Amino acid sequence: MRPIIIGILLFLAWLILSTWYYNNHIYPVFNPAEETDITEEVETSILPAPEAQEAPEVPEAITLWFDFDKTEILNPIEFQDFIPAGEAYLAATPDACIIITGHTCDIGSQSYNMELGKRRAESARAYLVSNGLPHDCLEVVSKGESEPAMANTSPENRQRNRRATIQVKQ
Repeated sequence: MRPIIIGILLFLAWLILSTWYYNNHIYPVFNPAEETDITEEVETSILPAPEAQEAPEVPEAITLWFDFDKTEILNPIEFQDFIPAGEAYLAATPDACIIITGHTCDIGSQSYNMELGKRRAESARAYLVSNGLPHDCLEVVSKGESEPAMANTSPENRQRNRRATIQVKQ
């Protein structure tokens, strides 16, 4: 029984000493003169908060279409809303970028289709740069025939796979 009582007394002594040390050396809370000085300095140095600006919305991804073995964009009207929204979003979010992914149908060799997908993505990139988007935040990727939107089972489906997608990466 004696060791338990000694242990409890040692614990209480340690508790009292550690609390005293914390309050006097680590977190001095019993010095009201310093608190008033600090609050006066803080109150005089507070500046009015700038008005919170609403972050622009992330532009929706767009899809561009191409003819067989071509890099000329068939539907440039899709850029009409994307370019101003993209400019605003990139200006407000400096670490964002735009990814342009080129795709093809399954006609041709894989290596040729990878190159064609890249040329399609580069064509879209050139259009974006010529309309004011900064070229350093535009990434070009080619998927070739590896990620079709539809199965390449008909001429209509193949036409839907000849595309480039443009989306904002946050």
